[in-house]
Amino acid sequence: MLPTVRSVLALPVLRDAEPALLGSADGLDKPVRWVHVSEVLDVSGLLSGGELVLTTGLELEKDPGQTAVFVRSLEDAGASGLIVEVIGDRKQSLAALARAASAASLPVVVVRRRVRFVQITEIVHRLIVAEQLERVERARAVHEAFTMLSLESAGTQQVVEQAAAMIGAPVVLEDLSHLVLAYAARDVETAVLLDDWERRSRITPSTTGSSRAGSEAWLQTPVGVRRQVWGRLVVPAALDDDAAATMVLERAAQTLAINRLAERDRRDLNQQAQAGLLNTLRQPRGLGEGEAQT
Repeated sequence: MLPTVRSVLALPVLRDAEPALLGSADGLDKPVRWVHVSEVLDVSGLLSGGELVLTTGLELEKDPGQTAVFVRSLEDAGASGLIVEVIGDRKQSLAALARAASAASLPVVVVRRRVRFVQITEIVHRLIVAEQLERVERARAVHEAFTMLSLESAGTQQVVEQAAAMIGAPVVLEDLSHLVLAYAARDVETAVLLDDWERRSRITPSTTGSSRAGSEAWLQTPVGVRRQVWGRLVVPAALDDDAAATMVLERAAQTLAINRLAERDRRDLNQQAQAGLLNTLRQPRGLGEGEAQT
C-alpha cells in the first residue's frame, strides 16, 4: 500500500525533527502519492491530488494572513498533507498555521528542527516506487495463476479457492437467485460464513462493476460476459487493500466466465457430433456396425 501521512511522520528523518500536528488527526491516514517541495504560495495548480507538500513557510512569514488561503488551496487541490519547517522565533507563523489547521481536514504539521527535504523526498519516493513495483509483480502473479486455470479448464471450486488464497479472505460465488455455487471459507467457519446467506445476499444490491455495497459492505464483482451476467463473486469481509482484492476478483470472474463458455462449446460440439452420427445412420447406405462404433 502507499505510504500515509502518518507513516511518513514516523520515518526517523522526520521523527528526529520533532513533528507537531496542528488541528485534527483525521487525515493522517490519507495515502501519499508523491512529495512536492515548494516555497511559493500559488502551488495548487501544480498538484494533481495525493501530494504531501513540504515548505519552509518563509513566504507565509511575510504575510501570515495568507496562511488560511494557502492551506485551503492545498485542501481543494486534494493534497494529502502539509509539513512546514518553522525554525526560530516565528510566533505569528505558528499562530496562523494553528488557526488554518483548525478549520481544515488537511493534516498540517510543523517541525521545529532543521530537516533535509531532499532526504524526505528520496525516502518517500523510494517507498512509493517499491509499492508500485510490488503491485506490478502481484498483477503478473495473478494473471499467470488464472491464465493457467483457464488453460486447464479448472473447475469452479478451484477458481474460487485460488481467489480466496490470493486475497487472504473468504470468497463466495453465487448465482442470480442468491444460491451459493462455490465458496472458500479460509479461516472462517462455514456455518458463520454462510449463516442466513440468502437473506443477507438479497439485501446487498448487485453492482455493474467491482465495488462494496449493502449494509455489510460486501466487496463484489459480477461474473459473466457483457449483458449475460449469471452470478457474482463476493468477499464478505473487511480487507486491508480493496484494490488488490478487486484485481483478483475480476481476474477470477473472467476465468469463470471463460471456462463456462468453453464448457458450453464442448457440449455443443458433442451434440453436433451425436446429431451427425444419427443423420448418417438414417441415410440409405447407413454405416456398418463396426463403422458406427468407431
